Amino acid sequence: MKLVVDSLLTYPQLAKCGIEVYVTYDNQIWGNLSTVFAKDDEEKLNIKEKEDKLRQITKAQKTFVLTTPPEPAVMVLDSATFKQLLYKSESLRSIYLRVNAIIAHKFDSLRYEIVIAPSDCAVFVVVLPEFAGVIVIHLGFSQVYTGLHNLVFNLFKTLYPTLDLSTAKVFITPYICKDHYYINQEKHQHFFGDFPVQQKRFANYVTFKNDKYY
Repeated sequence: MKLVVDSLLTYPQLAKCGIEVYVTYDNQIWGNLSTVFAKDDEEKLNIKEKEDKLRQITKAQKTFVLTTPPEPAVMVLDSATFKQLLYKSESLRSIYLRVNAIIAHKFDSLRYEIVIAPSDCAVFVVVLPEFAGVIVIHLGFSQVYTGLHNLVFNLFKTLYPTLDLSTAKVFITPYICKDHYYINQEKHQHFFGDFPVQQKRFANYVTFKNDKYY
């Protein structure tokens, strides 16, 4: 069974759930896929060409790009939200959303894709047997620290109280390991100052060396 096709890592188990997930596996080929992080107009044009290539592979008609802001933000992509987004951006192939997580429903009328440009962070893909959709969460340091995952799952339980999250299957994309990820003292103090409760919980997992926190 091939797991890497067209330099994209696939998840066959997710395909059985009716969800297709592709992880860009070669940075030299795919690189940055969000115009938010583009350095100039040439890179933006290059990203649009790569988006077109992805759409050809996934056979998607629309692309929703999560811009992964530092603050915890989640969107529910249900039929009402979907119609609003299409109405506002009908002519656009790619729609950019300032969120880190999305609870997305399937729609028979339109095949769409969700693109996350997380650099080196983990992306969690959650599926439940009785939920016709998917939960996608970008979990970098700041999102874990601010408890984005708790926000998403609490929102899901509020919206769908009859669905049992204990039946969920969670798929995690490749991400950077602890020894190679660090933040500077300024960013560390910023988060610790705003979230003192998390500071105690994270203390056992953070190492300080060479003026950096790993």
